[in-house]
Amino acid sequence: MCCWHDPEFRRTRAQRAIESGDPQRIAKVPQRKHRSMMATLWAKDPWFNGRTIWLAPRLEAAFVRACADATLPVETVSPRTADNLRWKWRLFRYNDNDWPRWELATAKARRFESRIGAAPPDWEYQHPGDTPPGVGSPVVVVIHKAPVRWRAAVNRPSPKLKGCPAPGRRP
Repeated sequence: MCCWHDPEFRRTRAQRAIESGDPQRIAKVPQRKHRSMMATLWAKDPWFNGRTIWLAPRLEAAFVRACADATLPVETVSPRTADNLRWKWRLFRYNDNDWPRWELATAKARRFESRIGAAPPDWEYQHPGDTPPGVGSPVVVVIHKAPVRWRAAVNRPSPKLKGCPAPGRRP
């Protein structure tokens, strides 16, 4: 397995984050765990109510408009699809304004929705609310654009790549 799918690596990464004392790294540990748990639940039942991202009310309104423009009303899609579209909207429309990738994401969502079928009879849409989740919540809260961090030299390998052996060489 690669390092990102190896359970032992995930445990040691979480342990290193906690030991680092960096609040941002520590906050990501329960977020990763929550996203993994929600992915497992949604694999069994895409209509299970839950979310991994919360958008501020004005961002949520813009997201709902973008979905309605793409003929994917948020009130009619599964919670799994709505959550995934929120992440894609944040990445492709809000942060980068990348229309082609947003169109691809909505097309993929339409295909997924046609594959899973209609909502169960007892399912109803739950609005995300106007206040962010509590302090200890693993749900990612988005209230403004993400800061862009550019690497100084594009051709310089990242620390992650420096640790990997070159193609054709043995470690």
